[in-house]
Amino acid sequence: AGVLEIIEKIQIDHHLDNKLFVSIAAGVSKSQLRDKLGEKVKLARVMPNIGCVHGAGVCAVFTNDESSFELTK
Repeated sequence: AGVLEIIEKIQIDHHLDNKLFVSIAAGVSKSQLRDKLGEKVKLARVMPNIGCVHGAGVCAVFTNDESSFELTK
């Protein structure tokens, strides 16, 4: 199953409204995630670089609003 199908299963089994959903899925856009998760789920995207494979990388964090960003700290 792909990421979007897994999100559908998670949504069925768990109430995600007002929760922070963190994605590291490559190739899945923010709008695709937002369409599956809905507007009430807080969303953060984490983009690691290749150095993370060797324990020497950095990650960029993107959120769609300030309250989501505060939860990632």
